[in-house]
Amino acid sequence: MRKFAERNEDFESLVESFDAYLEARGDLLPVLKSLIHRPLVRLVGDDDLMEKAQNYLSVYQKTQKTLDRKYMSLRDASAQGSRRLLSDFLLLDTIILDRESGRELILSPLHPLHLWKYVELAKAVRESDGKLSESDWKFLETTVDEQPHVLSNITVGGGRLLNEETYLIQSDELATLPIYTEADRAEPGDNVYLWDYLISKFNQAYPPSKNHFKISIVDPIRPSQVLKSIVDAAENESLSGATIEFIYVDQEEKPLLSGATSNEEEAIINLFGPEGESDAFNILTRECRDYDEVAEHLKANPKHAVIINDQSKFFVEEFERDMDTSINPLYVPKEFSYDAFEDIINISASSEGRFSRNTKILSTN
Repeated sequence: MRKFAERNEDFESLVESFDAYLEARGDLLPVLKSLIHRPLVRLVGDDDLMEKAQNYLSVYQKTQKTLDRKYMSLRDASAQGSRRLLSDFLLLDTIILDRESGRELILSPLHPLHLWKYVELAKAVRESDGKLSESDWKFLETTVDEQPHVLSNITVGGGRLLNEETYLIQSDELATLPIYTEADRAEPGDNVYLWDYLISKFNQAYPPSKNHFKISIVDPIRPSQVLKSIVDAAENESLSGATIEFIYVDQEEKPLLSGATSNEEEAIINLFGPEGESDAFNILTRECRDYDEVAEHLKANPKHAVIINDQSKFFVEEFERDMDTSINPLYVPKEFSYDAFEDIINISASSEGRFSRNTKILSTN
């Protein structure tokens, strides 16, 4: 690109933008490690780092806009070269792992769409009038780490650095960094982080459920996880009883203890087994032909909570981004709309978030 710009003055501004980006990025390299584990705390507590991080994101955005503005002219000069340059630009601050089993990608702590989330959140905390207590900080750190990453999928390749184009979706994380896997190899995930949260929050919202919590799980992914959470809740006296119902819609039942350690198996059997210490904890299983039958069953046998695991097939759908939509840094909200003619549900990004409400709550504590 630099050699090309030496012969074409119209593209000197693009080279200058990349140079400014590399300089701003270099200012953050000395603190790279601290941005892996506790980026929010680091950014809130360091004025100099916050200023450098904001400058870095601003310069990246200017570089992106310059590339966008010059792209048509660059494509006229070199259709292949322009496409490769854009592809390589999207690889900035990504780590590619090519293994025998396939390709994976990790965003570095300096990837703009990863760092942006923490910079914007740190900025909102700094602008808050109230001071955060230790419990507020704990809530904020836990909440931001629980939320989905802004970039849920990414397409890479087609450039000089990586020839083969690959579509990847987020499947795991390393510390605060998202890991992406090829779509056809991505695991369906599980509900490991859901159960403790659900039991705790529901008991707070409806205290009588502590006496006997009733939950139905449609097409469970790993039954042992929820059973382990119920065991933990019983041990710390958060629950006095519970009925866990596993409903299977047109699929085989899964082993209840699959994935559990030997100690977890023993604890589950002691609580739920035929010779268990209490008959207040029960496990039920049921097979249904379709969701209509599930709905009829639940209407006749209501529960405190019903969890339905998505059984739809994966597919890629491209759509134009709404330029008026601004994404909240605390989480990625969605808007759902039903297309009655096509009988499908459309999902799109929403501009609404919840950090503005949390800011007011925290400020009054």
